[in-house]
Amino acid sequence: VLAAELDAVFDDSARLFDGLRPAAPDSRFVVAAGQDHGFLKSAGRDPSAARELEALSAWLRARVSPP
Repeated sequence: VLAAELDAVFDDSARLFDGLRPAAPDSRFVVAAGQDHGFLKSAGRDPSAARELEALSAWLRARVSPP
């Protein structure tokens, strides 16, 4: 779960992660410091958004790509 630190629904993201963790022990809760809701839309202009998107993509790719 990637949560923006300044997102109005940050607490909802934390609760989502808490509920997800028992079923998905390899899940992670990542906080994008200083970011607000929708920050990933600026991945082409904001280096921190691009980094978070790249990290998320790498994590997902490692779990769904064939060996």
